[in-house]
Amino acid sequence: MTPGRTKSPTRSQSTIAATPKSIGKLGMSQAVSMFGPGSIYVMRSSDNSTGDLVLHSVMIAGLESWPDDSAGLIREQSLEKSLGVTHFRLPPVEERDKQGNVNKAIPAIRFPEVHYCSNEKCGTVGRVGTAFTDGNTKGVLCSKSNCRGKGIPFRFVLACHDKADPLQPGHIDDFPYEWWAHECGKSCESPSIVLSSSEEKSGLEGMWLYCSKCDKKQSLAGIFSEGALHNRKCWGKRPWLGDSEKDCKRPLRVLQRGAANVYFPVSASAISIPPYSDWLINKLDEVVGVAAVANIRKGDFTGIDYEIKNIRNIPRLDDPDRYTNQQLREGLLILAGVHESIVPRTEAQQKQLERNALIAGRSEEEAGEFEAIPVDFIPVQKSLDGLVGHLIQVHRLREVRALRGFQRVEPSYGGDPYQLDCAPLSRNKTNWLPAIEVRGEGIYLELDAATVARWELSHAVKRRMQQLHKNYQKSCANAGRDADNPPSARHILVHTLSHMMIKQLSLECGYSGSSLRERLYVSGHESGEVCAGFLIYTASSSADGTLGGLVSQGDPSVFEGMLCSAVASARWCSSDPLCIESEGQGNDALNLAACHACALIAETSCECGNMLLDRGLVVGTPDEPDAGFFQMLVADLNKAV
Repeated sequence: MTPGRTKSPTRSQSTIAATPKSIGKLGMSQAVSMFGPGSIYVMRSSDNSTGDLVLHSVMIAGLESWPDDSAGLIREQSLEKSLGVTHFRLPPVEERDKQGNVNKAIPAIRFPEVHYCSNEKCGTVGRVGTAFTDGNTKGVLCSKSNCRGKGIPFRFVLACHDKADPLQPGHIDDFPYEWWAHECGKSCESPSIVLSSSEEKSGLEGMWLYCSKCDKKQSLAGIFSEGALHNRKCWGKRPWLGDSEKDCKRPLRVLQRGAANVYFPVSASAISIPPYSDWLINKLDEVVGVAAVANIRKGDFTGIDYEIKNIRNIPRLDDPDRYTNQQLREGLLILAGVHESIVPRTEAQQKQLERNALIAGRSEEEAGEFEAIPVDFIPVQKSLDGLVGHLIQVHRLREVRALRGFQRVEPSYGGDPYQLDCAPLSRNKTNWLPAIEVRGEGIYLELDAATVARWELSHAVKRRMQQLHKNYQKSCANAGRDADNPPSARHILVHTLSHMMIKQLSLECGYSGSSLRERLYVSGHESGEVCAGFLIYTASSSADGTLGGLVSQGDPSVFEGMLCSAVASARWCSSDPLCIESEGQGNDALNLAACHACALIAETSCECGNMLLDRGLVVGTPDEPDAGFFQMLVADLNKAV
């Protein structure tokens, strides 16, 4: 038998090479999120010859340029089918040869190409390869004679975006410095552009692009003005792929090179659930050869019986009473991703299966990568009666997060991340995507569906949701999106309660807030299964689990006290009364009573970008206490004060 994949590397750092030599490090989780292909990453290194600090601004290259790393193979059959790939790969981990040279790294290119000289007496603006030379690890150097200045990446770039067009091509280009210096017109022959600053004015008003050949100049103050680039066309540049797309008619926008709206990753994830998480599947993944799996995937089933005979010689798999031939056959089909149960799904459908698996539970004897134990929650606090439907202690879980693509300028909110249109990671469609697998533990809480349904019908809740829906419609209109699917009250309730519990859990079990993540499971009557729950879990890409500190908080006696503490803390915010009386705050005013002091958490922990939150729907407001789902508990807590 040929060996299968090796275990995932425990190191979490990948190397970036924008030159023939390595110039920086990048976390593996970063490489499949904020700094995937098409993103701009800024690194600082030291020049060994002078000791000077060197600034490198690079763009992560497309997948065709990534090294072939079969050791980093990741399998998650359900997610593979939904995303149309055959497997996932970890970002390459640094490897060096005997001479110390890096032979495996994430490739990158210099971007932006436009730089300006750090020497104030020079100030030359130009591109790498003409006005500047690439000094590799020494950085970008000014080409002018007698100038020892270093090239500093230009602060601004161009990107196209059209609110009326749902497509997200991801085009990005250098700022047209010559065109702007010549007052947005044709440049003179042999232009020589210099960046100068004024002592009289600050900010962009005090920065000028000046042509020393024809004496034309223009301040950078107007680059963000509406219509500043109206007569400039998008050339469809895709630097991360090394090509351009023709006939792009989208208007251009000026963006700051390091701004958040340059890159919005589009990621898709799934929790491994039975049968894909079972011990048998994991064992088969280790021992069955890659070639055999590939043949089965192609529809060649002739070798299955031969593989089963070989499998019978493996410890813990050779007992016919433990696994029958049919079970092994089913396992091989699942491993290859061709079992009849593996079909393309939306994220909502995938989450529904995960929720059902959580409710059903999975004991340690059966578990592979998924162990969930339902517990009986009988509260001592009578005001909690009938509010909690399910409480699950998740002792073991595995999540696979894959990067599908990215968007620029404005992200698409509320869409299915499995299907959202996004800029590609490669010129041609590949049969793999970059991903990481994380393992950990968690707690699943689901509110009682009948109680939530009655609460949603109350007048106080409806009045509060009217303001949020008004803000949502305005946000969609400004972004050119349809407002067909406004958020439900149960979604706001579950999302806000999840944030409150993450804040409380970070205090109770010692984890930092950024190490805890949420996964929301909210659906209405239209989906058939009515649920309002959330999973809070901790997961690490550099270890095979955690020490039980989080799952222990799911013990009913401990959990009740923690829930009461979270609700008690949410009654008052240090920003009240401004926070509780807010009619819209945060991004696009999509939060009501929710600010950094009470409900916002780390961006990496939140599933919705810290939007669609309202503390008032959890604990009520001074004017409408019955808007809170936990209004009875709040009343008891107030009496106890």
